[in-house]
Amino acid sequence: MPQKPTYAIKVEERGKIIVVIVDGFLDETAGQSLSTAVNLKIDAKFTRFVFDFKNVRNICSPAVAAVLELAEKISDTISGKIIISGLSELNLKIFEMVGIFLYADACPTTQEAEVKASL
Repeated sequence: MPQKPTYAIKVEERGKIIVVIVDGFLDETAGQSLSTAVNLKIDAKFTRFVFDFKNVRNICSPAVAAVLELAEKISDTISGKIIISGLSELNLKIFEMVGIFLYADACPTTQEAEVKASL
C-alpha cells in the first residue's frame, strides 16, 4: 500500500508579518490546513503574509485553489499583502496560470518577501 503524502505547515508571527512555512506535498488536506491556519491570523487582524514554499515538492489542484482563495481574500477583502517565496519553476508557472499573481507577489527568498511585505 502506498504511503500517504506528508506535509507540514508552520505559522510564525514576525512583528506585523505572518510567515507561513509550508513543507512537503500540498494535497487537498494540506490546502484545508493552510486555509484554517491563515484564516485564524486574518481573524486576529493580521494583514501581511509571507508564504514560504521553498520546501514544497508538489502541489495539487485543490491546494492551488486554496492558495488562490487566500490570496484573493487577503488582497481584496482585508486590503492586505501576500508575498509567496521560494517557488520552484513548476509551481511558479502553475500559480501564474491560475492568476494568483493578480493578488500576490513572488520573491525568490523568504527574507526578500518579508521586506516586501513590510513596505
